[in-house]
Amino acid sequence: MSVPDLTTLTLDELREWITALNDRYVQLTAEQSTDREQRRAQISEAITDLGGLLGPTEGPPGIGDIRAVRRYDTATMGANAGLALSLAFEGLEILTSTVLDIAHVIATDV
Repeated sequence: MSVPDLTTLTLDELREWITALNDRYVQLTAEQSTDREQRRAQISEAITDLGGLLGPTEGPPGIGDIRAVRRYDTATMGANAGLALSLAFEGLEILTSTVLDIAHVIATDV
């Protein structure tokens, strides 16, 4: 769309241009706002995923998160090395996936 010489337009033509420009401005602003909200939601989800992976600072030993696993004593961990390795890889997968999601958000914001 080429922009005409505004000094030659009639009042009605100017109104049409102003309306078209305003409509486009509103559309682009809404798209940008939606994109920003989607990025915020992705980051919020990543924070939740990382918090779940890390787990609470206090509690019993368990296999639900990193901190719970670390509460086991060395003998128990040694006796269950296969399970520990499986949990370690699961944690790495979640961590890598979450960092990748954050990288995508940052890349689209540049």
